[in-house]
Amino acid sequence: MATGCIAPHDPRRTEDDIAKLMRHPSMMSGSDGIFVGGKPHPRGTGCFAKYLGHYVRAGVWPLEEAVMKSSYSVARRFGLKDRGLICQGMAADVIVFDDQTIADRSTFDEGKTLAVGMEHVIVNGQLVLRSGQRTRILPGTGLRRG
Repeated sequence: MATGCIAPHDPRRTEDDIAKLMRHPSMMSGSDGIFVGGKPHPRGTGCFAKYLGHYVRAGVWPLEEAVMKSSYSVARRFGLKDRGLICQGMAADVIVFDDQTIADRSTFDEGKTLAVGMEHVIVNGQLVLRSGQRTRILPGTGLRRG
């Protein structure tokens, strides 16, 4: 797998720098946040809310592009043939969110704080978030190419 861009942490990086990276045609959303431990990284709960909320409202990506770059583009890039589109025969992974209120609220001190504006999340056809509240259902599995 080829790497198109590596952007190391730089405290001098500005929001304008991030917006320029995001506007590159090959840019997709993603997260290396790991949701484990007592103080997980805030990207584990906030990454996609930031793409769909902050960066859409800031005009970096139109909403439709943010959704595509968070689903279809990623699925194609990683060879996940049954993901990324809502159609017959595809995995039933769906999110329902309010595009006006979705926002990341997680911090380094409170990495488990859920985003706001995320109403429902369906994974493999089962509700894992209902009306903004987690359910006890855990239908997700690791994915492999193909």
